Amino acid sequence: MEQTLQFFQELTLTGNLIFWMVLAIAFILVEAVSVVLVAVWFLFGALAAIVALFCGASLLTQAIIFVVVSAVTFIFVRPIAVKLCRAQETPTNVDTIVGMEGMVLETVDNLCGSGRVKVNGLDWSAKSENGLIIPKETIIVVKKVEGVTLTVASRV
Repeated sequence: MEQTLQFFQELTLTGNLIFWMVLAIAFILVEAVSVVLVAVWFLFGALAAIVALFCGASLLTQAIIFVVVSAVTFIFVRPIAVKLCRAQETPTNVDTIVGMEGMVLETVDNLCGSGRVKVNGLDWSAKSENGLIIPKETIIVVKKVEGVTLTVASRV
């Protein structure tokens, strides 16, 4: 342990610069091959440590700056970055039938797993939103689309 500490203390300005640059490049490569934000926080920490190096900070101070900047970036910037990077859900044509009215063709009964409705000229399997049985020829409103099944409720 002491040998490792002594090794880092003996690094010159160039050695420290090479150390932080190699670390920064490693974080860039990790981020480039990952599909999620993994190492960018540590990249900012490494860049801050390089700035501290040029300001004359000791290796211990550089390491502390690396840890603090990485942690602060992770804690405060990550939630914003995740929100901005999250894929926006693209509405499809099927989403347009939510809110439309239709007619029950076959009694909708969640317990029996039966139910068919006609909405916008198309025949769909259906389930009741609240679990109540909806009799044949009742006017319904589409509440949700899940695959090829509509969640419906009686029109009030």
